[in-house]
Amino acid sequence: MDMGTAVAAALVTAGVGQAAAAVLGPALANLAGGLLLSTASRALGAGGSRTQSPIEVQEQELRQPTSLPAKRHVYGDTEAVGTPAPVNVVKDGKLYGVWLVNSRPSAGPFTLRLDKRPVELAGDPYDFDGGGARATNEPFAGYIRVWIGRGEQTAPPAAVTAAVPYSEGNPTWFKETDAWRGCTVVWMEIDVGKTAERANRWPSLPPDLALRGPWSYVWDPRDPAQSLDDPATWLASDNQALCTLDALTQSPVAPLVLDDLILDLCKWAADVADEDAAKKGGDTEKRYRVQGTLVYSAEAELEDQIEPLLAAGATELVQIGGRRGLLPAAPIPAAYTLSEILDSYEFERFAAGDGGFGQVRTTYVSADRDYETADLGPWPVPDAPAAATRVFDHPLTMVQSGTQAQRLRWIEGQRLLLQKRFSSVGPPEMIQLLPGARVTGALPDRPRFNGSWQAVSLRSAASLTGDDEGVALRTPFVLREYSDAVFAYDAELHEQELTTLPTDFAYPQVEPPGEIEITAGPGVDFDAGSAIVSRLRFAAPPSPTASVTHYELQM
Repeated sequence: MDMGTAVAAALVTAGVGQAAAAVLGPALANLAGGLLLSTASRALGAGGSRTQSPIEVQEQELRQPTSLPAKRHVYGDTEAVGTPAPVNVVKDGKLYGVWLVNSRPSAGPFTLRLDKRPVELAGDPYDFDGGGARATNEPFAGYIRVWIGRGEQTAPPAAVTAAVPYSEGNPTWFKETDAWRGCTVVWMEIDVGKTAERANRWPSLPPDLALRGPWSYVWDPRDPAQSLDDPATWLASDNQALCTLDALTQSPVAPLVLDDLILDLCKWAADVADEDAAKKGGDTEKRYRVQGTLVYSAEAELEDQIEPLLAAGATELVQIGGRRGLLPAAPIPAAYTLSEILDSYEFERFAAGDGGFGQVRTTYVSADRDYETADLGPWPVPDAPAAATRVFDHPLTMVQSGTQAQRLRWIEGQRLLLQKRFSSVGPPEMIQLLPGARVTGALPDRPRFNGSWQAVSLRSAASLTGDDEGVALRTPFVLREYSDAVFAYDAELHEQELTTLPTDFAYPQVEPPGEIEITAGPGVDFDAGSAIVSRLRFAAPPSPTASVTHYELQM
């Protein structure tokens, strides 16, 4: 693809009609425009850090039973937690329930964990007409049957509706229509077992459930065999740009349609995400991947909700009118030379703040640490001014590669150094630029504006030139400083060694108390004065498990 064409594609702007010209005053009138939505610049404007809930908080919320589970899309090859439906049926010592894991179909196959413990299965968990799959490893062997619906299921498992069928007398039991069509769900039949073993086998009921595997199918506009209108043509992918594009078009919150997209930019971003990025020592990995769960909310703007996906590729969202495009984190070719400005200007050398950011603190999700947050620690930004003392919070909640996190950290750190801003009015042909386009300053009488800039916002405007001379078109603009150093990460020079601490995520066992000693007779019997009441005394060393709070005795 011609990168210059993708970044600086010509846009056709409607002319000013007679009716519009009749009401134009001497001031500039906004006719059309575009904007570059930068995650880093939003953080600067907000005072320093992007606020995102830690991944552990999100998972904790998703594990809570609810009558209206949150809409979520799971991307990449990762582990995702399930939300138990509020209706769980208990019959004959067995619990029957369903967990929502993805609000759409998924690729699979999957592996299962309960309360952070792997469950080994024998049988076919995807056969809803059969007996499902049974656990074969301790402590689950003989106590679990599992069915996994990847979105193609049309009814609950036949064994479940046979065991606990809906009726007027049992209105909370399961109907044939309780299929969760089009969603990825897990059905389970759980034998709670003996009381003495229950605390160890089921520390929580319903248990915390998680599936690991490849998830959502996404549309790739680069593939002519795929259609945005036909999900059956899509493929599972962890390409960061394709997953971000999917979130824009498949979101339950104001999804975009084909005419809303700047496809050239989206295709370029997907190409960049698929590039092989060098790692220290000669290995490579795909440049920008995503793994994680995106939870939607009707109370937030879509652009804010997809920020974890944008951050996973340091991608910036281009907006022009109602259209959106993805500007990848890659060198941008020069598209326009600015040789004149038509009005006064504003120049800002430093962004607002107390000296700026001198460090970046990047966190990501580590699969080696049971999908908990890993912290790369405060990283001094190379060449940051001495007065820059603030720490920029850089959470990557959908990145599971420590080396990818380091490349993204470099990009954000270098962007923080580029604080110059330049705004003025340019010639009318400047409106042809897309936001994000690279502009070369060539103003002989204003050398401070020479060099490389990037368009942040552009709009078409008009002003009256005189009583009889008509209307002149102009392009008010805002530019920010640009440098290819943003993308000059060198793995051999800049990659730090990642330390993986040994972890043991075996669920803690509740140890029983010591041997019980039973005594009777004098000293134990109760002397009521007129009679002696015989008693038994039970005594045992306490359980060594510190979390034990009380004991129950049955006779």
